[in-house]
Amino acid sequence: RAERFVAEAGADLSGFGFSPPSGTIDLVTSEGSRTVVFGGVVPDAPDQIYAQPAGRGNVVAVSARARNLLDLLARVRPRNVLEWPLDQTPLSVEITSGSGSFLISRPDTLDGTWSVTQGEWRSEADPAEVQGLLSQLRALEALEFLESKENPSAVYGLGRPVVTLVMRFSESANLPAEQTLRFGANRQGETFLESSQVPYIVTVAQSFIDTLPKQPWDFLPEEVTVAAPDQIIRVTWQGGGPSMTVEKDADGKWAAGGMKEPFDEMFFMQQTEMLNALRITEWLGPPAPRDFARPRLTLTVATADQEKKVLFGARRADGTVPVRIEGHAFAFSIPEDTFQALALRPVTQPPAKR
Repeated sequence: RAERFVAEAGADLSGFGFSPPSGTIDLVTSEGSRTVVFGGVVPDAPDQIYAQPAGRGNVVAVSARARNLLDLLARVRPRNVLEWPLDQTPLSVEITSGSGSFLISRPDTLDGTWSVTQGEWRSEADPAEVQGLLSQLRALEALEFLESKENPSAVYGLGRPVVTLVMRFSESANLPAEQTLRFGANRQGETFLESSQVPYIVTVAQSFIDTLPKQPWDFLPEEVTVAAPDQIIRVTWQGGGPSMTVEKDADGKWAAGGMKEPFDEMFFMQQTEMLNALRITEWLGPPAPRDFARPRLTLTVATADQEKKVLFGARRADGTVPVRIEGHAFAFSIPEDTFQALALRPVTQPPAKR
């Protein structure tokens, strides 16, 4: 019930707390539906709040006890922002942010391997990273329900979303095949969200968007294989010391050239094992030309099928070393001690002088 009329239709509504509203109630009866939008507290009557019945345009003051109804509805309504049964897994998640779009996807099979794709580039994704994303999305809940999303206020920042997620499910999953989340502006630890499955603009915890992986390399494995040890037929060192080549002869035996010291085959085999599972400290994204203009070391690793050049750049401020494998879309970093172990020529070191 209106306690008093405050403003006629067409009046300036900026001072009534409707942007964003404090709550919205949609009442549906056999005769139709009615929507009431609630604003802020009336300054000269703290026991009243502003309200605007949809379709009328005028602003009225109503008892603040209306908030009790809003609170009750907020407690009983579902807070899920996605329609996602526990027994279903999406086929793909497309993530779009200011730096572009990429796709996390899998074949429509139970044991399908996840991959990450951006443009023509494609790589196998780390299953643990993908499951982490899916767990984040499954746990995402609305904190507060605001106004209808039919004509959202510009204050929400949804005209140009910070991040957009599109989840796609199998057509046999018996739920909407495509579901979209658009994340807008932040407000006091919360982020405005528009979901294709919820008729209102809602807020969610800002920590979700802060921790959400937003780059394709965030989903790459923590190890990289340059070549399997049993496939390597030649390795060449250039830079950071004398050039050296270790090559497998026709009899399958290793021979070294370019060094005076005896070849240390045991140490060389340890190096090939490192190249089989190169431990990464951080994915760095597309290679920065300045990092590899003058590489500290270039390893050329050949197999019967291909030859790969691995470039090691200058030491970074955090003590790690940037690495680029020619033909790979993204660079990464490794610990300095790993670099030093790979940079050593596999020769028998002379005994230390006393």
